[in-house]
Amino acid sequence: MALSGDAGKVAITPKGVYDEETDYEILDMVTHYGNCYIAIVDVEKGNPPVITVDGEETVNTAYWFKCTDDQTAENAAAAAKSAAAAATSATSAATSASTATDAITTISNYASSASNAAEDAATSETNASTSADNAAKSASNASTYASNASTSADNAAKSASNAARSETNASGYSAAAANNATAAASNADAAEAWAVGTIDGEDVGSDADQYHNNAKYYAEQAGQAANDFVAPVEGSSTSSKDYSTGDQLIYNSVLYTVTADIAAGDTLEDGTNITASDTITEQIAATNSAVETLDSEKMDSYDTDPTAWDTAPTTGSTKPVTSGGVATAVTAVKTLVVTLSSISSLSTTFSNSAITSTMVVINSVLSNPSAQTGDWTVTTSDGSVTIAGSISGTTGITLYLAEAM
Repeated sequence: MALSGDAGKVAITPKGVYDEETDYEILDMVTHYGNCYIAIVDVEKGNPPVITVDGEETVNTAYWFKCTDDQTAENAAAAAKSAAAAATSATSAATSASTATDAITTISNYASSASNAAEDAATSETNASTSADNAAKSASNASTYASNASTSADNAAKSASNAARSETNASGYSAAAANNATAAASNADAAEAWAVGTIDGEDVGSDADQYHNNAKYYAEQAGQAANDFVAPVEGSSTSSKDYSTGDQLIYNSVLYTVTADIAAGDTLEDGTNITASDTITEQIAATNSAVETLDSEKMDSYDTDPTAWDTAPTTGSTKPVTSGGVATAVTAVKTLVVTLSSISSLSTTFSNSAITSTMVVINSVLSNPSAQTGDWTVTTSDGSVTIAGSISGTTGITLYLAEAM
């Protein structure tokens, strides 16, 4: 929780003997005829601590609070010193609270980065998904410690406020404020370590729990994995980086393949240096067609005459290889598209004898993405595929399955 605003004057200020020609501020302390008085509001000159009412002297309670009758100036000064110490603790507590707030902001930024990077990386590579999971765990740890820091800072602020209001208990509240401020600082350090792997800007040691185990580290790992497998996005027709022929990029929400080397600052031109790539669905269809073609050629041309097969993989050849080789590997790739036109509850099981337990999901498309209200899991078994998760409303779903290699 961030502390804001002006706390005002929180310390008693000794001002010596009362002078009727002097203006006083709240918490100014004066002596008057052997007694001490503390201003409870700002006092304009001419409003003395003692006034006469109905012939009797009495404390001017509209402006002044009378210290105990036997309290000397020395005791009053001691009370002022305790209150000043309480004010110092309040300042320290506010500083710790501000540090905790900065840590919370840093945590939010890195946790958001980790979440975004993990979302991009999860569909392309297992190690990216693992890094994203670790990032989420570290971010959760950081958030817990940040919450502790915020709570400690709140306690410190409350203790400091109590200390400022009561000079009698100033010493006790000051100690409580100091303890809570220390706790706030400790939790702020822990929050910083879990978020970015540093304490007060210095890297944690290799023996620390947060070493290579914090939100920032895993976000960077997830981001690196994503960069290795996800095409960069260009926000305008001016290239933001260098590309080599064969690289891929996303521009205007379309996946393009680079057909000629591009330097940073060059203009992206469809048909000149980039060309639209096939969609995932088109690539899967092309792969299936190629496999079917190879399989057909093998069966039609060579299956009846094994003596015509290649004895080793041969460049440009579509013949089977007697030792297995390329033809066996290509033929072994098994893909399947499963489409459910309308689902409104999960778990949902779809049965098909072509589905095997070793198949994995390589892509999925929802007709109504807003129906997905949480993470979904897809589990394959021999003869069926099961979809489980949270759903709101109705959606169609298309799953692209492939046999794991």
